[in-house]
Amino acid sequence: QQQQQQQQQHIKMIKPTSIFLGLITAWTVFWSIERMYLYSYPTPEAMVKATIPNYMPSDAPDDWKGALAGTMSLMYDADREFMSRVVHVQLSGVMAICCLINLYTGDDVAALSEKGRMTSMKASIHRFTGRIFQSCVIPWSLYLNYILFVHGMINFGPIVDSLDKVASVVATIAFGAGLRFIVHSKNVKAHKFCMVVGSAALFVIPVQRLYWFLVMKVMIS
Repeated sequence: QQQQQQQQQHIKMIKPTSIFLGLITAWTVFWSIERMYLYSYPTPEAMVKATIPNYMPSDAPDDWKGALAGTMSLMYDADREFMSRVVHVQLSGVMAICCLINLYTGDDVAALSEKGRMTSMKASIHRFTGRIFQSCVIPWSLYLNYILFVHGMINFGPIVDSLDKVASVVATIAFGAGLRFIVHSKNVKAHKFCMVVGSAALFVIPVQRLYWFLVMKVMIS
């Protein structure tokens, strides 16, 4: 009976978290797939034609459409042809999904004994997504920080630029420290703390895009 009560309390505790993570997952998956699809168009004209209906009504003024098209076309500059348009979205999307899965399973895995982690299916999933994440985090960190601080991201304003830079630096440091704690010292608490902080910084980016998307919809309507 005591175990049942504990399980019921545990379910009540994770319910809001599950809903919150589910909403972030849905938006992140939608945004990542949509971006990969749109950025895969071979010409800026084709991509702009496919993108504008997502943000503007068909009867929107031509100068509004022209302003958005001009910004979108910057993604097709010669030095941004592949990496800027596709790779960062793919890496970010994969990392985000891995983070969400591991945030959801992390508490249960941390509560297991070392022997229990070797046989638990949830722990196996946690390790698998962790290894996928680990393979993405180094190229993602190097590339994204290079684009933000050296090459220069397409200018969407000082708020977007500043938040992207802060989020990128925090995520890079936290993810690196978190992986070091679990790989070298097996410090689960420190690993969890770093990965939660890194995930929060990573999700500044899709949450910021959600705000940008909604604000554009409201302003245009």
